[in-house]
Amino acid sequence: MNKITIEEALYLAEENFPKAPEKLVDLLKIEVKYSSINCDGWCLQSKNRSIIRINSQMPDVRQRFTLAHELGHLIYGVTTVVGEFVSPFGKKN
Repeated sequence: MNKITIEEALYLAEENFPKAPEKLVDLLKIEVKYSSINCDGWCLQSKNRSIIRINSQMPDVRQRFTLAHELGHLIYGVTTVVGEFVSPFGKKN
């Protein structure tokens, strides 16, 4: 993921409303996958790659909210996964 400040993210969000989440993931080169999962969404970040997964079974408006929410986790650097999990990057965390 490319780095962006919170101020830059807010500016881009205002300039690109209502498509700001999609614009930011493109700009930051974050991979977004839509599929049927057992939660609204999640995100993971490694040194070279960021992934956001969105539940495709939710209404479009909820998918966009979840995309923005998970994007916020990545921009703010907030851990989103609690406990042990198997990373899609190939190593166990």
